[in-house]
Amino acid sequence: MIELVEYFISLEGEGMSTGLPTWFIRFPGCNLNCEWCDTEKEKKIEIKEESLIEIINKTDIGRICFTGGEPLLNEEKLLTIMKGLHFNSFSVQTNGTIYPKHDETIEMIDEWSISPKLITSGSRRDDEIVKKLIFAVHEAGNFAELKFVFQCIEDLNDLVLFIQEHRDFLEMFLTPVILQPVWGVNCGRLIQDDVCEILRKFPEIHLRVMIQTHKVLGFR
Repeated sequence: MIELVEYFISLEGEGMSTGLPTWFIRFPGCNLNCEWCDTEKEKKIEIKEESLIEIINKTDIGRICFTGGEPLLNEEKLLTIMKGLHFNSFSVQTNGTIYPKHDETIEMIDEWSISPKLITSGSRRDDEIVKKLIFAVHEAGNFAELKFVFQCIEDLNDLVLFIQEHRDFLEMFLTPVILQPVWGVNCGRLIQDDVCEILRKFPEIHLRVMIQTHKVLGFR
């Protein structure tokens, strides 16, 4: 049996794959506790792995997104599901504080959306794990993006420090760096100007601002 919060079909609403039809498999539990987190993390359903695999294999949606919570807390379950599915591409949304135990996890997951936490989230960040993960994903021939959720100037200042410290690394691996405002926060003109200044300050970094498109559209 596998414990989940939910599983459903929708459009990817975040990151570089925004707009793609996707199966979402949401795992319960997280090792962080971000103050602005808008995600349900408590277990709601139990389902047999083979039943979930059969349900997904009967559809023509080929993209699977593992999310949470923190899905890498359930790495063995992820591997079981991936090995049972056919003709799929896999993505994962992770906070970048857990390095996979199994090499095949890095090899099998095509897209890694890594979301290190900024200073006002109330959660820690592990830059070394983030860098190690990006390097391993790149070596496996897969794709990684960084997504930073911000809600104030303090977060943006923290982001600038991160980019300055790891500038060469980000350039080397051409890693997209996404700035995503907390949903519902009115950032105001001052933060807008600061965001634009950051994008101008680091032209060699693949920086961009993206929002939670699914929320704008009223999708799940």
